[in-house]
Amino acid sequence: MDSSYGTDVMRNRRPLAAILVAALLAGGVESSVLRAAPAETRVLIVAAADDSRVAGTDLAQRRQYLLAYRFQDGALAGIDTVVANRDAQLRFNCERSRLHGGRFVLCDTGDIVDLRERRFIFRGGHGHGFSRLAGVEGDLVLIHEPNLDRLTRVNLATGAVTRSPCLPDSTLPGVRSPGGWQSVTHGPPGGGTDELWLHRLDAEPRRLGGGFRLTRSLVSSVAGGGAPLLWLDEQRILTQVDNGEIVVLHTDGRVQPVVTIDLPRSPSLDESIARRPALARERFACMSARLEPDDSGAIVYRIALGPAPDREPFQAYVIDVEAKTYTTLDPDWRDLGHEFASARHAGEDRWILRHRGEAVAEVRFALADQATAPEAIAIVERAPGEPDAIAIWFSASDRWTRIPVAPGWWLPPHALVGWLPAAASSS
Repeated sequence: MDSSYGTDVMRNRRPLAAILVAALLAGGVESSVLRAAPAETRVLIVAAADDSRVAGTDLAQRRQYLLAYRFQDGALAGIDTVVANRDAQLRFNCERSRLHGGRFVLCDTGDIVDLRERRFIFRGGHGHGFSRLAGVEGDLVLIHEPNLDRLTRVNLATGAVTRSPCLPDSTLPGVRSPGGWQSVTHGPPGGGTDELWLHRLDAEPRRLGGGFRLTRSLVSSVAGGGAPLLWLDEQRILTQVDNGEIVVLHTDGRVQPVVTIDLPRSPSLDESIARRPALARERFACMSARLEPDDSGAIVYRIALGPAPDREPFQAYVIDVEAKTYTTLDPDWRDLGHEFASARHAGEDRWILRHRGEAVAEVRFALADQATAPEAIAIVERAPGEPDAIAIWFSASDRWTRIPVAPGWWLPPHALVGWLPAAASSS
């Protein structure tokens, strides 16, 4: 962060403690989550745990809840209990959950909750490794149960549940998909690295296609290696056809161009290529390249270009797959989505939050403890000796609202599942 920007922040910043408006809710409101409501109603889905009844290490009295925080015109209107789980096993603890279709919550453990009917429609296995969310295809949710070598399919439209056997997950080579039941590798055994092959627990390996290259510099110390690979979901793999030429490869073999990055040129290298055309491959050749999500979930393409005296070798770009655009990565700011961004304050364990380039607060939070929506952001505040709290900011009011949890309650990592779409919040 340059000094001029830092000066602006220091002038305009507002410490969160000075601008939060306290709002403590005494209890949940037993009502429908997806009720008829004014268009300005916003709903935030939150996972929370209640240990107020727990004595010592006996966790049998622990309760965990999925809650819906309702806001009208930026003010807290109520908290609805969606589901409650009454046993020691936390169904949402330390696992990421996500919203699907404005109606369902899908947990990484395989749990599925219907927000409209306020019930579990499927419960995955308890604990780590017993079941994992393997993917979503329309209304079909796929759950992998590796301890049983089984794939379970839940149809959200009909409620039907079907199960089929699969191979042990230890048989999968290469880069695994998010659900862990399929993977992709470079080339068949003994073949070239520009081919990509799909491996599944319930099928034989299948060739997806060829022409996926990584052009390495002649001075690279690494020999071979293929194009970078990143699963976007269970049907799409982000990769490249050459350095900077990013594409999506579908598991049915279709290839969809995303962006062609304008990699920096080296004038001195261009002169060498003019004298020796055989060096043309070195113009954008690299030492390494990779695709990876950052802490905020944004996809970053990092490439180390071959050495040249007049070019910075290390380049990084943020790829927006859906918009088919890219931007040069700003190393100071992390994109949180919906025009929100955060940057660590120099020398402090605090983050500056901004919206559309304007600072809105300085806060202490973890990147996993935030959820954004158009014109709104929620974060979790955690401080030793103090109850966890959710802080909400709406651009319409330009005001923070702080909502502590009740004594004995706490918010697990990834507690903020997300904001319901406006249409779902008001339907």
